[in-house]
Amino acid sequence: MDPTRTIFIFLSVLLYGSTTGFSRVFSSESCPFPAIFNFGASNSDTGGFAAAFIQPKPPNGDTFFGMPSGRVCDGRLIVDFTAESLGLPFLSSYLNSLATNFSHGANFATVSSTIRLPTADVIPQGQASPFYLSLQYSQFAQFKNRSQIIRRQGEIYASLMPREETFAKALYTFDIGQNDLTQSLFLNMSIVQVIAAIPDIVNHFSDNIKNLYSLGARSFWVYNTRPIGCFPQILTSFPSAKKDSVGCAKPYNQLAQRFNAELKNALARLRIEFPLATIVYADLYSAIYSLYTHPTKNGFERPLVACCGYGGKYNYGRDATCGGTISVNGKNIMVGSCKDPLYHIQFSFSSFIWFYNQFQSCFPLGKLSFPAIFNFGASNSDTGGYAAAFIQLKSPNGDTLFGMPTGRFCDGRLIVDFTTESLDLPFLSSYQNSLAINFSHGSNFTTASSTIRLLTANVVPYGHASQFYLPLQYLQFAQFKNRSQIIRRHGE
Repeated sequence: MDPTRTIFIFLSVLLYGSTTGFSRVFSSESCPFPAIFNFGASNSDTGGFAAAFIQPKPPNGDTFFGMPSGRVCDGRLIVDFTAESLGLPFLSSYLNSLATNFSHGANFATVSSTIRLPTADVIPQGQASPFYLSLQYSQFAQFKNRSQIIRRQGEIYASLMPREETFAKALYTFDIGQNDLTQSLFLNMSIVQVIAAIPDIVNHFSDNIKNLYSLGARSFWVYNTRPIGCFPQILTSFPSAKKDSVGCAKPYNQLAQRFNAELKNALARLRIEFPLATIVYADLYSAIYSLYTHPTKNGFERPLVACCGYGGKYNYGRDATCGGTISVNGKNIMVGSCKDPLYHIQFSFSSFIWFYNQFQSCFPLGKLSFPAIFNFGASNSDTGGYAAAFIQLKSPNGDTLFGMPTGRFCDGRLIVDFTTESLDLPFLSSYQNSLAINFSHGSNFTTASSTIRLLTANVVPYGHASQFYLPLQYLQFAQFKNRSQIIRRHGE
């Protein structure tokens, strides 16, 4: 049994009264949800951040999947067990374009996402995700529209898309808000300043619930935020904070509780505004905090110490990324997992820091009889990357040839389209696009507004520039090359 399942079973007892309580709440018999649409951050990201930017390294994924799976943990996430208890497969990430099946839902969560416009620097200048909640909603709105176009067209991809009636019957889950608090704290905002921002953060969350309701969503399951004062990252970064009886940083847990109270009240108001909706507030904070108050009773050791990390009292260092390497006394040491993750509550709460050491571009030479094209660039060759990741273009883009917007910043085709035609290849699918794609003949890593060097202009969502500058497109290709062959070896 992997440690995530151990924790999940225990949380089931705390939240629902028994080890089968969660299954009863989400059983396929009592709640026949045909799909899940998830919105959130690292706690429920099943591969979005990994597909868009870079795949987590081992030991992430080792316990259950035997390899990195795009999840920032060694096993499964609560959203995975939710899907299992509903008799559904694991959710495909909307940003993942390899071997995806959206007939049972989609996952719009990405690591480091926030509810509001992120306050920290986003990738590539920083570590925050550009895909904050309003962008995840925009992705969902685009998904809802485009998936039905694909179904109406029939052909091979139709069965991989949800039916139109699925959207009204699906379960919409949310696990987001933690980063709105922690990002502000690490930008040197005081707890008082962060508390003052909470009403606006929660209002933005409510606005997205309302927007989803207008698109037909009716069943909402909302997790509150976790006891952040028990996180190794917080305990290490704010060592002078007053501790509670279990050793957690009390002021930071009180901050989380303040956010949760505002969120709970907001959901109560939404129930009054939308009497036809079912809106559930899941108190994950209390359930998880109980693990810290009685750790040994529940089979856990050193509850405040990260399993995968390096350094200090809490096995956490800012530069010690799980799966990465650090230099200690002139020697490179891999930041690996603890001996037995089963007995740890926290696998890793280290921040991601990416190092781009070298980029080499390699262009094919010889006769024009290539079996595939891999394209890198910006708007002049973007066949849908920017549109899939951020927002679909409007007419008259696409009108002349396609009769509808296709993600191209023009009314017809691009040079890369004519290049593929001259090689007797289909149009290139964008790596960012996960709907009705075929990569057997190549892939397009381009996004509009991309640059060669690290960007100087404001990137989405602050401005219009793309964070997918050329070294990131290269990293996407490197990941694509590796993962595509794993999928081929699986053979399915």
